[in-house]
Amino acid sequence: MDPAGVVFDVGANIGYFTLLLARKVRFKGYAFLFEPVPHLARLCRKTFSRSPFAATVFEYGLSDCDEERDLMISGSGNLGWNTLVAEKASSDMAPVQARFKAYTSVALDVKPSFIKIDVEGAEYKVLTGMMPALRTWTPLPTILCEIAWGASHPAWQEEITVLKNVRRLGYTVTDLEGVPVALDTLTETSDLLFVPRKG
Repeated sequence: MDPAGVVFDVGANIGYFTLLLARKVRFKGYAFLFEPVPHLARLCRKTFSRSPFAATVFEYGLSDCDEERDLMISGSGNLGWNTLVAEKASSDMAPVQARFKAYTSVALDVKPSFIKIDVEGAEYKVLTGMMPALRTWTPLPTILCEIAWGASHPAWQEEITVLKNVRRLGYTVTDLEGVPVALDTLTETSDLLFVPRKG
């Protein structure tokens, strides 16, 4: 992560991941955070109200199209558990209307150096929407992406197709220890790093 770069946090929740990572690397760049759950977006703004670096919070998520749709959120107080994947929703969840945009609709004239995606199963939608920009960014940003449920994802074919397309742009895919990962072998929720290949 470039301490003076640009970070995208997609599925920012209340922003703690970016805040803690920024502290670790003494980040002085610019963070753009995307959070579609209204009360979480408000808390995210509060998280960065006294931040030593610049941060902008968008009250919408990134997806493959511009739309408003129901996002299932936890009824048990678990701030990190919300999903667009109705088949994986738990019985205590309730729908909240949320806004989503394709990255091409956001019109940010910046190139990220690091992207974190944690969207509980909608990562293939986020990456599909970002693909036109990813094809033009030089150098490629490092991507940390949670892949929800592995092969039991209800849209696994769409998921695996997009992940392989991202890899083909010039990435090596590893786990958090740097061990290469074969995307076809994922059977459970996994955090993966897409690291730009050199040369």
